Amino acid sequence: MHDRLHRQLRKGLSLAEELQHFAGRAKSMTSAMRRRSLAALLAALPARKHQLFQQGPAGQLASFHPKVEEATWRLVWLSGESQDSAVAAFAGELLALAGPLDPSAIAFKPACAPHTYTHHASGSEQQAAVQDSSSSSSTNSSLSTMLVAALQLMADYLVDPDVLVIRSAQFTLRNLLGTDRGRQAFDHLDPVTQGYLQVYRREDDSTYRPSGKDAADPKWSLQSNPGLWSLQGQSYDAWVRNLAYAMLLQAREPTLAMCQHMIVRKAQLAELMLPHILADLAQHQPQGALMVSLSSQLSAGLLSPSAPAHVKAIQLILTCLDHLRNLHLNAVLGMDLEQRRKSTSGVGGSSTQGRSSTRSGRGGHGNGSNSPVAWSKQYWLDVDYLLVAAAALKCSAYFTALLYVEHWVEEQYGRLQLGDRSPDDKASP
Repeated sequence: MHDRLHRQLRKGLSLAEELQHFAGRAKSMTSAMRRRSLAALLAALPARKHQLFQQGPAGQLASFHPKVEEATWRLVWLSGESQDSAVAAFAGELLALAGPLDPSAIAFKPACAPHTYTHHASGSEQQAAVQDSSSSSSTNSSLSTMLVAALQLMADYLVDPDVLVIRSAQFTLRNLLGTDRGRQAFDHLDPVTQGYLQVYRREDDSTYRPSGKDAADPKWSLQSNPGLWSLQGQSYDAWVRNLAYAMLLQAREPTLAMCQHMIVRKAQLAELMLPHILADLAQHQPQGALMVSLSSQLSAGLLSPSAPAHVKAIQLILTCLDHLRNLHLNAVLGMDLEQRRKSTSGVGGSSTQGRSSTRSGRGGHGNGSNSPVAWSKQYWLDVDYLLVAAAALKCSAYFTALLYVEHWVEEQYGRLQLGDRSPDDKASP
Protein backbone atom coordinates (compact mmCIF):
# COMPACT_ATOMS: atom_id res chain seq x y z
CA MET A 1 0.00 0.00 0.00
CA HIS A 2 2.78 2.43 0.96
CA ASP A 3 4.80 1.57 -2.15
CA ARG A 4 1.77 2.13 -4.37
CA LEU A 5 1.08 5.51 -2.76
CA HIS A 6 4.74 6.41 -3.16
CA ARG A 7 4.64 5.61 -6.87
CA GLN A 8 1.52 7.74 -7.32
CA LEU A 9 3.13 10.72 -5.61
CA ARG A 10 6.22 10.38 -7.83
CA LYS A 11 4.21 10.18 -11.03
CA GLY A 12 5.07 13.02 -13.42
CA LEU A 13 8.33 13.94 -11.70
CA SER A 14 11.60 13.65 -13.54
CA LEU A 15 14.48 11.81 -11.88
CA ALA A 16 16.27 15.14 -11.51
CA GLU A 17 13.32 16.55 -9.53
CA GLU A 18 13.13 13.43 -7.37
CA LEU A 19 16.85 13.69 -6.64
CA GLN A 20 16.56 17.34 -5.66
CA HIS A 21 13.63 16.58 -3.38
CA PHE A 22 15.51 13.70 -1.72
CA ALA A 23 18.67 15.77 -1.20
CA GLY A 24 16.62 18.49 0.45
CA ARG A 25 14.78 16.13 2.80
CA ALA A 26 17.32 13.37 3.46
CA LYS A 27 18.76 15.03 6.56
CA SER A 28 15.35 15.16 8.25
CA MET A 29 14.43 11.56 7.38
CA THR A 30 14.75 8.58 9.67
CA SER A 31 17.30 6.00 8.57
CA ALA A 32 14.56 3.65 7.36
CA MET A 33 12.96 6.36 5.21
CA ARG A 34 16.36 7.25 3.74
CA ARG A 35 17.04 3.62 2.87
CA ARG A 36 13.68 3.20 1.14
CA SER A 37 14.04 6.45 -0.82
CA LEU A 38 17.57 5.51 -1.86
CA ALA A 39 16.36 2.09 -3.03
CA ALA A 40 13.69 3.75 -5.20
CA LEU A 41 16.23 6.15 -6.74
CA LEU A 42 18.75 3.40 -7.40
CA ALA A 43 16.07 1.27 -9.06
CA ALA A 44 15.12 4.15 -11.35
CA LEU A 45 18.67 5.21 -12.19
CA PRO A 46 19.52 2.74 -15.03
CA ALA A 47 16.44 3.52 -17.14
CA ARG A 48 16.07 7.24 -16.33
CA LYS A 49 19.60 8.53 -15.83
CA HIS A 50 19.29 10.62 -19.02
CA GLN A 51 16.88 12.87 -17.08
CA LEU A 52 19.79 14.07 -14.93
CA PHE A 53 21.65 15.63 -17.89
CA GLN A 54 21.25 18.76 -19.95
CA GLN A 55 20.95 18.34 -23.70
CA GLY A 56 23.59 19.78 -26.00
CA PRO A 57 22.91 21.75 -29.20
CA ALA A 58 22.72 18.57 -31.28
CA GLY A 59 20.42 16.84 -28.78
CA GLN A 60 23.16 14.76 -27.19
CA LEU A 61 23.56 14.49 -23.43
CA ALA A 62 26.00 17.11 -22.16
CA SER A 63 26.54 17.73 -18.46
CA PHE A 64 24.50 17.37 -15.28
CA HIS A 65 21.75 19.90 -14.66
CA PRO A 66 23.14 22.53 -12.24
CA LYS A 67 20.49 21.60 -9.66
CA VAL A 68 21.39 17.91 -9.99
CA GLU A 69 25.03 18.77 -9.42
CA GLU A 70 24.07 20.80 -6.35
CA ALA A 71 21.93 17.94 -5.01
CA THR A 72 24.83 15.52 -5.52
CA TRP A 73 27.18 17.69 -3.48
CA ARG A 74 24.54 17.97 -0.77
CA LEU A 75 24.51 14.19 -0.54
CA VAL A 76 28.32 14.09 -0.42
CA TRP A 77 28.26 16.50 2.48
CA LEU A 78 25.45 14.64 4.24
CA SER A 79 27.22 11.28 3.93
CA GLY A 80 30.23 12.69 5.79
CA GLU A 81 28.14 14.36 8.48
CA SER A 82 25.82 11.42 9.14
CA GLN A 83 28.36 8.63 8.45
CA ASP A 84 25.69 6.98 6.28
CA SER A 85 27.53 4.56 3.99
CA ALA A 86 24.47 4.06 1.74
CA VAL A 87 24.22 7.79 1.03
CA ALA A 88 27.98 7.92 0.40
CA ALA A 89 27.77 5.04 -2.09
CA PHE A 90 24.85 6.68 -3.93
CA ALA A 91 26.64 10.04 -4.08
CA GLY A 92 29.73 8.30 -5.40
CA GLU A 93 27.68 6.63 -8.12
CA LEU A 94 26.25 9.99 -9.15
CA LEU A 95 29.72 11.55 -9.31
CA ALA A 96 30.96 8.64 -11.40
CA LEU A 97 27.97 9.07 -13.71
CA ALA A 98 28.73 12.78 -14.11
CA GLY A 99 32.21 11.94 -15.35
CA PRO A 100 35.27 14.20 -15.16
CA LEU A 101 34.46 17.53 -13.58
CA ASP A 102 36.02 20.92 -14.03
CA PRO A 103 38.77 21.05 -11.37
CA SER A 104 37.62 24.52 -10.36
CA ALA A 105 34.21 23.06 -9.45
CA ILE A 106 35.65 20.85 -6.73
CA ALA A 107 35.75 22.64 -3.37
CA PHE A 108 36.56 21.51 0.12
CA LYS A 109 33.41 23.18 1.38
CA PRO A 110 30.88 23.66 -1.43
CA ALA A 111 28.58 26.64 -1.16
CA CYS A 112 25.62 24.26 -1.36
CA ALA A 113 26.70 22.41 1.79
CA PRO A 114 23.79 22.39 4.27
CA HIS A 115 24.13 24.03 7.63
CA THR A 116 24.71 21.72 10.57
CA TYR A 117 22.40 21.64 13.52
CA THR A 118 23.03 24.34 16.08
CA HIS A 119 22.96 21.53 18.63
CA HIS A 120 23.91 18.10 17.38
CA ALA A 121 24.34 15.55 20.15
CA SER A 122 26.91 12.93 19.32
CA GLY A 123 26.57 9.36 20.54
CA SER A 124 29.02 9.98 23.38
CA GLU A 125 27.18 13.16 24.41
CA GLN A 126 23.86 11.30 24.38
CA GLN A 127 25.29 8.52 26.53
CA ALA A 128 26.83 10.99 28.99
CA ALA A 129 23.55 12.89 29.25
CA VAL A 130 21.61 9.71 29.85
CA GLN A 131 24.07 8.66 32.54
CA ASP A 132 23.82 12.06 34.24
CA SER A 133 20.03 11.96 34.24
CA SER A 134 19.88 8.48 35.70
CA SER A 135 20.95 7.29 39.11
CA SER A 136 24.43 5.99 39.88
CA SER A 137 23.23 2.49 39.11
CA SER A 138 24.97 0.97 36.12
CA THR A 139 21.79 -0.97 35.33
CA ASN A 140 19.71 2.20 35.09
CA SER A 141 22.33 3.83 32.90
CA SER A 142 22.62 0.95 30.42
CA LEU A 143 18.83 0.50 30.34
CA SER A 144 18.32 4.21 29.59
CA THR A 145 20.90 4.10 26.81
CA MET A 146 19.18 1.03 25.35
CA LEU A 147 15.80 2.80 25.40
CA VAL A 148 17.23 5.67 23.35
CA ALA A 149 18.30 3.15 20.69
CA ALA A 150 14.92 1.39 20.91
CA LEU A 151 13.04 4.66 20.29
CA GLN A 152 15.23 5.31 17.24
CA LEU A 153 14.28 1.90 15.86
CA MET A 154 10.58 2.51 16.51
CA ALA A 155 10.76 5.76 14.56
CA ASP A 156 11.84 3.62 11.61
CA TYR A 157 9.05 1.11 12.25
CA LEU A 158 6.47 3.89 11.86
CA VAL A 159 7.12 3.76 8.10
CA ASP A 160 7.39 -0.02 7.83
CA PRO A 161 5.66 -1.68 4.84
CA ASP A 162 3.71 -3.93 7.24
CA VAL A 163 0.64 -2.16 8.64
CA LEU A 164 0.61 -4.41 11.72
CA VAL A 165 4.16 -3.33 12.55
CA ILE A 166 3.12 0.34 12.28
CA ARG A 167 0.15 -0.22 14.61
CA SER A 168 2.31 -2.09 17.11
CA ALA A 169 4.91 0.68 17.03
CA GLN A 170 2.27 3.36 17.61
CA PHE A 171 0.74 1.41 20.50
CA THR A 172 4.13 0.81 22.10
CA LEU A 173 5.25 4.43 21.72
CA ARG A 174 2.05 5.81 23.28
CA ASN A 175 2.67 3.74 26.39
CA LEU A 176 6.47 3.88 26.53
CA LEU A 177 6.55 7.67 26.23
CA GLY A 178 4.06 7.83 29.08
CA THR A 179 6.72 6.63 31.55
CA ASP A 180 9.54 8.53 33.24
CA ARG A 181 12.17 6.32 31.63
CA GLY A 182 10.60 6.74 28.20
CA ARG A 183 10.39 10.52 28.51
CA GLN A 184 14.01 10.72 29.68
CA ALA A 185 15.11 8.63 26.70
CA PHE A 186 13.05 10.86 24.37
CA ASP A 187 14.88 13.94 25.65
CA HIS A 188 18.20 12.48 24.48
CA LEU A 189 17.09 11.72 20.93
CA ASP A 190 18.32 13.85 18.03
CA PRO A 191 15.94 16.64 16.93
CA VAL A 192 14.88 14.81 13.76
CA THR A 193 13.73 11.69 15.61
CA GLN A 194 12.07 13.79 18.30
CA GLY A 195 10.03 15.47 15.59
CA TYR A 196 8.67 12.13 14.42
CA LEU A 197 7.85 10.88 17.91
CA GLN A 198 6.64 14.09 19.57
CA VAL A 199 2.99 13.27 18.88
CA TYR A 200 3.27 10.10 21.03
CA ARG A 201 4.85 11.75 24.06
CA ARG A 202 2.55 11.99 27.09
CA GLU A 203 2.97 13.98 30.26
CA ASP A 204 0.46 11.82 32.13
CA ASP A 205 1.73 8.43 33.26
CA SER A 206 0.72 5.38 31.27
CA THR A 207 -1.46 2.89 33.14
CA TYR A 208 -0.96 0.08 30.62
CA ARG A 209 0.22 -3.23 32.01
CA PRO A 210 0.69 -6.24 29.70
CA SER A 211 -1.67 -9.08 30.51
CA GLY A 212 1.01 -11.77 30.42
CA LYS A 213 -1.59 -14.34 29.39
CA ASP A 214 0.98 -16.17 27.24
CA ALA A 215 3.16 -16.84 30.29
CA ALA A 216 1.09 -19.95 31.07
CA ASP A 217 1.42 -21.29 27.51
CA PRO A 218 3.97 -24.18 27.38
CA LYS A 219 5.18 -22.78 24.04
CA TRP A 220 6.72 -19.81 25.90
CA SER A 221 8.04 -21.71 28.90
CA LEU A 222 11.76 -21.07 29.38
CA GLN A 223 12.01 -24.10 31.63
CA SER A 224 10.19 -26.74 29.59
CA ASN A 225 10.52 -25.75 25.92
CA PRO A 226 14.01 -26.61 24.63
CA GLY A 227 13.01 -25.27 21.21
CA LEU A 228 13.56 -21.76 22.52
CA TRP A 229 17.27 -22.54 22.79
CA SER A 230 17.70 -24.15 19.38
CA LEU A 231 17.57 -22.83 15.82
CA GLN A 232 16.56 -26.19 14.42
CA GLY A 233 13.62 -25.73 12.06
CA GLN A 234 13.52 -21.94 12.33
CA SER A 235 15.38 -18.90 11.06
CA TYR A 236 17.64 -16.78 13.24
CA ASP A 237 15.13 -13.89 13.20
CA ALA A 238 12.30 -16.14 14.36
CA TRP A 239 14.50 -17.68 17.06
CA VAL A 240 15.62 -14.37 18.59
CA ARG A 241 12.10 -12.94 18.53
CA ASN A 242 10.66 -16.01 20.25
CA LEU A 243 13.39 -16.22 22.88
CA ALA A 244 13.20 -12.51 23.71
CA TYR A 245 9.40 -12.64 23.94
CA ALA A 246 9.47 -15.70 26.21
CA MET A 247 11.93 -13.95 28.55
CA LEU A 248 9.97 -10.72 28.41
CA LEU A 249 6.88 -12.50 29.70
CA GLN A 250 8.74 -12.99 33.00
CA ALA A 251 10.41 -9.56 33.15
CA ARG A 252 9.36 -7.17 35.91
CA GLU A 253 10.71 -3.89 34.56
CA PRO A 254 7.57 -2.09 33.22
CA THR A 255 9.32 -0.29 30.36
CA LEU A 256 10.69 -3.58 29.07
CA ALA A 257 7.34 -5.36 29.38
CA MET A 258 5.63 -2.58 27.37
CA CYS A 259 7.62 -3.64 24.29
CA GLN A 260 6.01 -7.08 24.01
CA HIS A 261 3.98 -6.17 20.93
CA MET A 262 7.07 -4.98 19.05
CA ILE A 263 9.67 -7.47 20.16
CA VAL A 264 7.71 -10.41 18.77
CA ARG A 265 7.66 -8.72 15.34
CA LYS A 266 11.17 -7.25 14.92
CA ALA A 267 14.37 -9.26 15.35
CA GLN A 268 16.57 -6.14 15.47
CA LEU A 269 14.69 -4.85 18.51
CA ALA A 270 14.82 -8.30 20.11
CA GLU A 271 18.62 -8.39 19.68
CA LEU A 272 18.93 -4.96 21.26
CA MET A 273 16.76 -5.77 24.27
CA LEU A 274 17.70 -9.39 25.01
CA PRO A 275 20.76 -8.63 27.22
CA HIS A 276 18.70 -6.20 29.30
CA ILE A 277 15.77 -8.61 29.63
CA LEU A 278 18.14 -11.33 30.85
CA ALA A 279 19.65 -8.84 33.32
CA ASP A 280 16.17 -8.05 34.63
CA LEU A 281 15.53 -11.75 35.27
CA ALA A 282 18.88 -12.01 37.04
CA GLN A 283 18.11 -9.01 39.21
CA HIS A 284 14.68 -10.16 40.38
CA GLN A 285 15.33 -13.91 40.43
CA PRO A 286 19.06 -14.19 41.31
CA GLN A 287 18.81 -17.73 42.64
CA GLY A 288 16.36 -20.57 42.15
CA ALA A 289 14.76 -22.75 39.54
CA LEU A 290 14.78 -20.19 36.71
CA MET A 291 18.54 -19.64 36.85
CA VAL A 292 19.20 -23.38 37.02
CA SER A 293 16.83 -24.08 34.13
CA LEU A 294 18.22 -21.32 31.89
CA SER A 295 21.76 -22.53 32.55
CA SER A 296 20.98 -26.15 31.71
CA GLN A 297 18.90 -25.28 28.62
CA LEU A 298 21.64 -23.01 27.28
CA SER A 299 24.33 -25.63 27.93
CA ALA A 300 22.30 -28.36 26.24
CA GLY A 301 21.30 -26.12 23.34
CA LEU A 302 23.49 -23.46 21.74
CA LEU A 303 26.57 -24.21 23.86
CA SER A 304 26.47 -27.96 23.30
CA PRO A 305 29.56 -29.25 21.42
CA SER A 306 27.25 -31.25 19.16
CA ALA A 307 25.06 -28.23 18.29
CA PRO A 308 25.46 -26.66 14.82
CA ALA A 309 27.58 -23.51 14.77
CA HIS A 310 25.02 -20.72 14.44
CA VAL A 311 27.44 -17.80 14.51
CA LYS A 312 24.95 -14.95 14.97
CA ALA A 313 23.13 -16.76 17.76
CA ILE A 314 26.37 -17.54 19.61
CA GLN A 315 27.53 -13.94 19.23
CA LEU A 316 24.28 -12.73 20.74
CA ILE A 317 24.60 -15.10 23.70
CA LEU A 318 28.19 -13.91 24.24
CA THR A 319 26.90 -10.33 24.23
CA CYS A 320 24.31 -11.24 26.87
CA LEU A 321 26.93 -12.90 29.07
CA ASP A 322 29.24 -9.92 28.68
CA HIS A 323 26.44 -7.58 29.76
CA LEU A 324 25.82 -9.67 32.89
CA ARG A 325 29.54 -9.68 33.67
CA ASN A 326 29.69 -5.88 33.36
CA LEU A 327 26.79 -5.54 35.81
CA HIS A 328 28.58 -7.79 38.29
CA LEU A 329 31.86 -5.94 37.87
CA ASN A 330 30.26 -2.51 38.31
CA ALA A 331 28.44 -3.77 41.39
CA VAL A 332 31.69 -5.02 42.94
CA LEU A 333 33.48 -1.77 42.14
CA GLY A 334 30.55 0.14 43.63
CA MET A 335 30.96 -1.47 47.03
CA ASP A 336 32.56 0.52 49.85
CA LEU A 337 36.26 -0.16 50.20
CA GLU A 338 35.72 -1.54 53.69
CA GLN A 339 33.05 -3.94 52.45
CA ARG A 340 35.39 -5.18 49.72
CA ARG A 341 38.13 -5.74 52.29
CA LYS A 342 35.78 -7.76 54.47
CA SER A 343 34.48 -9.77 51.51
CA THR A 344 37.97 -10.73 50.30
CA SER A 345 39.74 -11.26 53.66
CA GLY A 346 40.35 -14.81 54.84
CA VAL A 347 39.41 -16.46 51.56
CA GLY A 348 42.19 -18.83 50.36
CA GLY A 349 44.03 -16.18 48.35
CA SER A 350 41.36 -15.95 45.65
CA SER A 351 39.81 -12.58 44.91
CA THR A 352 37.40 -14.33 42.56
CA GLN A 353 36.12 -16.58 45.34
CA GLY A 354 35.90 -13.61 47.64
CA ARG A 355 33.70 -11.74 45.19
CA SER A 356 31.56 -14.77 44.57
CA SER A 357 31.06 -15.46 48.25
CA THR A 358 29.84 -11.93 49.02
CA ARG A 359 26.16 -11.90 49.82
CA SER A 360 25.63 -8.30 50.79
CA GLY A 361 26.87 -4.84 49.92
CA ARG A 362 25.97 -1.90 47.82
CA GLY A 363 26.16 -2.79 44.14
CA GLY A 364 24.74 -1.66 40.84
CA HIS A 365 21.30 -3.10 41.64
CA GLY A 366 21.14 -1.96 45.24
CA ASN A 367 21.54 -3.82 48.49
CA GLY A 368 20.89 -7.37 49.57
CA SER A 369 20.29 -10.54 47.65
CA ASN A 370 19.19 -8.73 44.46
CA SER A 371 22.65 -7.23 43.97
CA PRO A 372 24.87 -8.80 41.28
CA VAL A 373 27.50 -9.11 44.01
CA ALA A 374 25.37 -11.89 45.46
CA TRP A 375 25.47 -13.97 42.28
CA SER A 376 27.27 -17.27 42.69
CA LYS A 377 28.97 -16.61 39.34
CA GLN A 378 29.86 -13.30 37.79
CA TYR A 379 27.82 -14.21 34.70
CA TRP A 380 24.82 -15.19 36.88
CA LEU A 381 24.19 -18.29 34.75
CA ASP A 382 25.88 -21.47 35.96
CA VAL A 383 27.45 -22.61 32.69
CA ASP A 384 30.71 -24.43 32.04
CA TYR A 385 33.24 -21.78 31.01
CA LEU A 386 35.00 -24.23 28.70
CA LEU A 387 31.74 -24.78 26.82
CA VAL A 388 31.41 -21.02 26.36
CA ALA A 389 35.05 -20.80 25.22
CA ALA A 390 34.48 -23.56 22.66
CA ALA A 391 31.35 -21.77 21.39
CA ALA A 392 33.32 -18.52 21.09
CA LEU A 393 35.87 -20.31 18.91
CA LYS A 394 33.07 -21.33 16.53
CA CYS A 395 32.51 -17.65 15.66
CA SER A 396 36.23 -16.76 15.66
CA ALA A 397 36.01 -14.80 18.92
CA TYR A 398 39.48 -15.90 20.01
CA PHE A 399 40.11 -13.32 22.73
CA THR A 400 36.67 -14.01 24.21
CA ALA A 401 37.49 -17.72 24.23
CA LEU A 402 40.74 -16.96 26.06
CA LEU A 403 38.83 -14.89 28.63
CA TYR A 404 36.56 -17.84 29.45
CA VAL A 405 39.51 -20.21 29.68
CA GLU A 406 41.02 -17.81 32.23
CA HIS A 407 37.74 -17.85 34.17
CA TRP A 408 37.81 -21.65 34.16
CA VAL A 409 41.38 -21.67 35.50
CA GLU A 410 40.41 -19.23 38.26
CA GLU A 411 37.42 -21.35 39.14
CA GLN A 412 39.41 -24.59 39.24
CA TYR A 413 42.64 -23.39 40.87
CA GLY A 414 41.53 -20.32 42.81
CA ARG A 415 43.94 -18.07 40.92
CA LEU A 416 44.94 -17.31 37.35
CA GLN A 417 48.01 -19.55 37.48
CA LEU A 418 48.32 -23.24 36.79
CA GLY A 419 49.88 -25.35 39.54
CA ASP A 420 53.24 -27.09 39.20
CA ARG A 421 53.23 -30.16 37.03
CA SER A 422 53.66 -33.44 38.77
CA PRO A 423 56.73 -35.64 38.05
CA ASP A 424 54.52 -37.97 36.03
CA ASP A 425 53.32 -35.03 33.92
CA LYS A 426 56.89 -33.88 33.33
CA ALA A 427 57.89 -37.33 32.16
CA SER A 428 55.04 -37.52 29.69
CA PRO A 429 55.75 -36.32 26.13
